[in-house]
Amino acid sequence: MIVLKKLKDAERDRNPIYGVIRGTAENHGGRANTLTSPNPKAQAELLIKAYKKAGVNPRTVTYIEAHGTGTELGDPIEINGLKAAFKELYDTEGDSGIEDHRCGLGSVKSNIGHLELAAGISGIIKILMQMKHKTLVKSLHTETLNPYLQLKDSPFYIVQNTEDWKAVQDKQGRELPRRAGVSSFGIGGVNAHIVIEEYIPKEDEPSECNPTPREPSIVVLSAKNEKSLREQVEQLLMFIRMRKIDEKDLSRIAYTLQVGRNSMEERLALIVGSISKLVEKLDDFLQGRSVAEHSYRGKANRNNETLTLISADEDMALAIDSWIVKRKYARLAEIWVKGLHIDWNKLYGDAAPRRISLPTYPFAKERYWIPEYLHADGGNNNVLPARDKEASDSSTEQRTRTTCLLAKSWVPCPSVSKTKSHRIVAILTHPETEALAERVAEHFPQHQIIHAQQVEHFSDWDWKSFDGVVDLAGCGTSGYEMRSCIEWLQSLIEHGHKEGLMLLGVTRGLESYLNPGAINLTGAARAGLYRMLQSEYGHLRSRHMDADHSIVDDGVLAQQIADEYFADSEEAEVCYRNGMRFRCC
Repeated sequence: MIVLKKLKDAERDRNPIYGVIRGTAENHGGRANTLTSPNPKAQAELLIKAYKKAGVNPRTVTYIEAHGTGTELGDPIEINGLKAAFKELYDTEGDSGIEDHRCGLGSVKSNIGHLELAAGISGIIKILMQMKHKTLVKSLHTETLNPYLQLKDSPFYIVQNTEDWKAVQDKQGRELPRRAGVSSFGIGGVNAHIVIEEYIPKEDEPSECNPTPREPSIVVLSAKNEKSLREQVEQLLMFIRMRKIDEKDLSRIAYTLQVGRNSMEERLALIVGSISKLVEKLDDFLQGRSVAEHSYRGKANRNNETLTLISADEDMALAIDSWIVKRKYARLAEIWVKGLHIDWNKLYGDAAPRRISLPTYPFAKERYWIPEYLHADGGNNNVLPARDKEASDSSTEQRTRTTCLLAKSWVPCPSVSKTKSHRIVAILTHPETEALAERVAEHFPQHQIIHAQQVEHFSDWDWKSFDGVVDLAGCGTSGYEMRSCIEWLQSLIEHGHKEGLMLLGVTRGLESYLNPGAINLTGAARAGLYRMLQSEYGHLRSRHMDADHSIVDDGVLAQQIADEYFADSEEAEVCYRNGMRFRCC
């Protein structure tokens, strides 16, 4: 698995960066001889497009991870496409001052086979690992090459032996980033290529926090159970012993474990001032030696009501902040192993260490296979006797079947108001709910009533001006659905504010709970949308509110809707009955 992130965001967050995508391209070869027969012309056009988009000199590309299925027909066609594309790219680029350019070819399929939909991503991971280790690994089964591969008089060669991946130098003798391409061709003529560049950290990268001998680091480890915690300790100890770890890596190890891992039940915290001391304390834990000074072990109980109360206490939060400022590491370690949350970033301010790659979580290797059926004797008991044709159906054992029906439950849930919005709240309406929209707007100092016909023309909206949405389309009785608002909501979520966005969809009498009248299905098609959006998008809150159908005064109903919009809660589904608020559970 890989994680894609904008380069500037990854640098800001000090993430480990394995490579930079310089350009991508895809096309379709159209009609060919057969369904699986490649089109060399289309492949060449794809490569030219990819490298022009990437904006890199083709002579700086020193490795291509080929599609390389190992077929007698496909591989030569792919090579011919590469040769044709790079010849045109060379001619376009002209003399670049880079001499003796060579470009290695390989395919991970020789190692792991053809992974179908995962074939392309496998090639990307291979290139990223080669960049990390500055090594080109050999492709297996290449001792004897396909005689139809015509590589003579071309920059390409098959990587038949593992070798150092040397960086290309420019005219001034400066090393350039290593660059590579990955090809992946799908059945039926779909072609794709990606250009990847080695990441070179900037010289002006913000300084890291490097603790002095007087300022130790807090190394934290946690797991679901004690066995997994021991495995984590073993992994970290082996990682340190097998890698070239120096003292500046101590703060990086500590920071990565603090902010890059979830805190689980079984916890261990070690306060250390050097790598050697960390190794010593990790070994002490594994050997079962008595807990040494500055070593803390505990178990966080998520259902501990006392812990929950302490965590929510403002005075405790202030105390933790004070300990961080005063560098009272022992106090911080002690409360963390007991289950309290600590914002570790406050320890570092703007000079946080860089995250590094550390061993991942040792997941439990549990088997869930159906056990094999064991026979009492060695005979073949899998063969069932033929049914007696004369047997009456009435003699067959009657089986009892049970029908299980699931129903919603509603519990009272008073709301707590939050600070009101300073940005515009959009009120979606249609002709049947315009009067209600006017009354709702009275509760929002900044508002914009948006009618059905306006929703259909929204390309030039100022999305960041909106704080949220109140959708009243479900408050009518005619069944009008205002379907075009789905695209409007999609654009708001994509281009609007990334913090504090609130979406409230309102219906009137949709839920049967304490509703003696007929169910009003207006708005039902979108009620589920508002219930799930906050689960899909972490930066917003969304809710479906079913208003009391018995309310006839638009002013009273508008007040109820405004109160719900400003409610400080995470419920995805609420309803109002006889003036009381209920949540679904």
